[in-house]
Amino acid sequence: MGIFRSSSPQDRELIAQTAKRTTVVYGVVLLVTVVLAILFLLRAVALQLLVSLVLAVALEPFVQLFLRRKIRRIWAVLLAMTLSLTALLVVIGAVVTPLITEGLKLSDNAGSIADTIITQSHLEDANQRYHLADKVRSFSQTIARDLTASGQPIAAVFGSIAGGAEMFTIIIVFIFFLLLEGPDGWRRCTQYLDPIHAQRIDHIAEKMMAAVSGFVSGNLLISLIAGFVALVTLLILGVRSRGSAGDI
Repeated sequence: MGIFRSSSPQDRELIAQTAKRTTVVYGVVLLVTVVLAILFLLRAVALQLLVSLVLAVALEPFVQLFLRRKIRRIWAVLLAMTLSLTALLVVIGAVVTPLITEGLKLSDNAGSIADTIITQSHLEDANQRYHLADKVRSFSQTIARDLTASGQPIAAVFGSIAGGAEMFTIIIVFIFFLLLEGPDGWRRCTQYLDPIHAQRIDHIAEKMMAAVSGFVSGNLLISLIAGFVALVTLLILGVRSRGSAGDI
């Protein structure tokens, strides 16, 4: 207390400002630490929310397309999500179905493939060096037993499927509410800011949305082009979609 009595008013004001700034700095550090700790504890939900936010931003131009046709926002959101989910399910079905069917065929025809490897003269050296036929036979004999032993792998597979379905459902719900209430919520948050700062933040947010939407749309376009080129190449080379073990 003697220090404050002997100091001048300017010194006391400087000390008070320094104490105030120090308190603010420590408060900000503490707040950031608490937020990071909460995000770490809720990292699964935070990741789902982040993925949902990115997908919602990517779908917003699609929603705006329906809004320009005088469709209410809730119906525009539902239409955009329904069409997007339908396209996603079609792509997943087109990719997963051949993988499952051809994988089962490969397992069933493993013995025939081994016999083919043995009878092919140009594969004889590779068979003797790497024992390809023995490895294929071993695979065909053990794959079914490994998948069904104690029921553990199958239970793990079903558990993974259930967990993936749960995460998928949560992300869909997040996307729906972000698309439905996101713009209004953003306006409510920015209305408390200074008009100049609010306009600047809106401009930055629009640029970010355009960048994210362009990134997602560009990747989708690249995937479509790559798939089309692969399809045309396979057709030109005469690769058949179905075959038998005797064709090897």
